[in-house]
Amino acid sequence: MGNCQASDAAKVVIQQADGRVQRLYWSTSAGEIMRSNPDHYVAVVTRYISGDPGGSSTGAGGSLRVTRLRILKQKDILIVGQVFRMVTQQEVRKALQAWKQGRMRKAQAEMMKRQHKNRLQRSARGRRRSSHQWHPSLQSISELEADGSFKMSSKTQNGKQLHTSMSRKDSKTTGGNGQSVRLPRKRFYRARAHSNPLSDSHFPIPISPSDIDYSHHYPRFFDSKHDEHDKGVMCLPKVRFADIGCGFGGLLVKLSPLFPETLMIGMELRDKVTEYVKERILALRASNPGQYDNISVVRTNSMKYLPNYFCKGQLSKMFFLFPDPHFKEKNHRRRVISPQLLDEYAFALEVGGIIYTITDVEELEIG
Repeated sequence: MGNCQASDAAKVVIQQADGRVQRLYWSTSAGEIMRSNPDHYVAVVTRYISGDPGGSSTGAGGSLRVTRLRILKQKDILIVGQVFRMVTQQEVRKALQAWKQGRMRKAQAEMMKRQHKNRLQRSARGRRRSSHQWHPSLQSISELEADGSFKMSSKTQNGKQLHTSMSRKDSKTTGGNGQSVRLPRKRFYRARAHSNPLSDSHFPIPISPSDIDYSHHYPRFFDSKHDEHDKGVMCLPKVRFADIGCGFGGLLVKLSPLFPETLMIGMELRDKVTEYVKERILALRASNPGQYDNISVVRTNSMKYLPNYFCKGQLSKMFFLFPDPHFKEKNHRRRVISPQLLDEYAFALEVGGIIYTITDVEELEIG
């Protein structure tokens, strides 16, 4: 009896596609079996028992018997004691197609899940930003008051003004006269650190310096009752200081008390940053009456339109603080300090005028 069992184990069992069983008592290669059975593949049969997650089972103890087939290569050896099955090419193509469809369905389900998650995140970010949405900048500081984005409400007690409030969510500061005012916060005016000065931006450009109405920028220095002819009179004050690329207006704010009778203007290309400087100047004027009336800001591209804003010899000082170095050689033409632009700066400066520039890039400072 033991010899019979040993002889049954020492054989290769091959199940044919038509149900016949072929037994071999020696090892052979899959290529030889495939040559004797054209249009067929040889697959090794593997059986194992897995748990049934649904609770239903075909075996005892809540388990499920699974049979798997693995296609062999032609050089693989059919080992004695294992069971093999002949599989037709049509069955292989169906199995591959079913496997690909399963992978596609799984990938589509994961993609839909990610899209749904991204939609939820975008909607949550939109709700968080809805309370402090940014609005397009205005053309002049006076238009902020006309537009209503800067609203002032004050209460008087014992002849003293208590506080001034803005419509935006700003931080509070107190002026020298005890007046409380809300200054704009940079967190609501996020902008890119770099801007391409060679691109075509959309903002109004004056045809000539005489076409600029500075009464909107410096109301205390210009009489609003002048007509268009009177505004061109030479006795009217002119801008003397220009901060090119003024950023968030720190230099203008510092220079204003030092030169209270000198008109200064900041020129900035980024729209949101320009809007911030406008509201900052308004807040400082409200908290310090009679001060900061000599500074203003305009959104423009000074590399292209500087002669449209200043007459010959009009400026006494120009400031270029930490300009964009544009390290890449192909972007050197974007530098605001270049031999080609020095001619325009010399045209706008008076005799004896000074250009102030500072940089933290050593190679530009040496050059």
